[in-house]
Amino acid sequence: MIHTTHSIRVRYGETDPMKYVYYGNYAEYLELGRVELFRSIGMSYNEIENQGIWLPVSEYKIKYLKPALYD
Repeated sequence: MIHTTHSIRVRYGETDPMKYVYYGNYAEYLELGRVELFRSIGMSYNEIENQGIWLPVSEYKIKYLKPALYD
């Protein structure tokens, strides 16, 4: 299994009035992580797709351990 870490700063527009990240934005964060994972091993989506390989997401499962907040 490949592992990498990528930090994301919460933007104001991604939050609700209480400054908590709106739950619908977590899927975008996961996609950003997936893109960065490929970059960390020297590949890009374009390179993968040019090889005829498609990587559709068929399911997301998120366990919220603590809220993400806007600073």
